[in-house]
Amino acid sequence: DRAAFAALYDRYAARVFGLLLRILGNRPDAEDVLQETFLQAWSRAARFDPARGSVETWLLLLARSRGI
Repeated sequence: DRAAFAALYDRYAARVFGLLLRILGNRPDAEDVLQETFLQAWSRAARFDPARGSVETWLLLLARSRGI
């Protein structure tokens, strides 16, 4: 569902980008990893388990792992 993905991106992209910018230290790399993070979230959406944490926490963990 494209609309749902767009809403997810709009809601969390700024926070995820901020984390990546702190980890990577430069905007172009942070933008690349931001895109990779949301592509990973899209392809692995079925793996999200709300019992383990919020969507925001899941996205931040995906981003952190990719950023490091």
